[in-house]
Amino acid sequence: MRRILSAGVAALIAAATLGSASAQTITYTVDCSKGQTISSAIERGDAQQPLVVNVRGTCNEYVHITRNDVTLIGVSPGGAVHGPANAQPAIHIQADRVTLQDLDVSGGGTAVVVVGGPFLASMTKVVVHHPDSGAAVVVRQGELGLNDCTLMNAVNGLQLGRGATARLTGVTEIRDNAGSGIYLSDNATVVLSAGPGGTPGTKILNNSQHGIQLENGSHATVNGAEIAGNLTGVRASASTVNVAGGVIKNNQEDGVFGYLGSTLLLQGN
Repeated sequence: MRRILSAGVAALIAAATLGSASAQTITYTVDCSKGQTISSAIERGDAQQPLVVNVRGTCNEYVHITRNDVTLIGVSPGGAVHGPANAQPAIHIQADRVTLQDLDVSGGGTAVVVVGGPFLASMTKVVVHHPDSGAAVVVRQGELGLNDCTLMNAVNGLQLGRGATARLTGVTEIRDNAGSGIYLSDNATVVLSAGPGGTPGTKILNNSQHGIQLENGSHATVNGAEIAGNLTGVRASASTVNVAGGVIKNNQEDGVFGYLGSTLLLQGN
């Protein structure tokens, strides 16, 4: 009996050890100046294990992420991804729990896309700019967190559709876009949080169209934001907007405008 129990305990220990090993993170460093690619790194190792890819230099490639638990981190002297033409997104995320950090992303039809399922992704200290023909960041169906990011020089800065959600924290700037800073349609949701100590968090500045544009049953909760220098600060069509503790100034037309049954709640701006 003791031998049987001992064998059973040993089997359980072995199983636990294997389970722990399978959760270990794989880490690779990609030096784009030496011809290495992020895409090759993503294909390496066990797809069931979390993967961290440290990116050095500028990678001229399309990065398509279809495995879960992937983190791309720019490392000194700087990491960048540039989509070489406008046929595809520079970074295309079709997986869960994907993180981009300390990167410069440009080019592609759209620079960053999260699409294809209820995926969760996050971006921290990422600058996204100059896609060839589309938005800086597009999210459809999934959820994206942005912290201390900059989205600029695109058609729309952040574009949400098909029930997507975005949560903006820290001092995220969305500026100098040809369309709207944030564009929501088809029941999309955006939540903007105030900065530390109630200071302005998200800054939506100098976009040629609207600071935040909502359509078709979308929702925006805007706390402690600065919305300035746009065509209209916030423009809502058949949508719901709650704006509190922010600064809305120097927009060319209206500060906040709602129509087609929109609900607007403004507090302490």
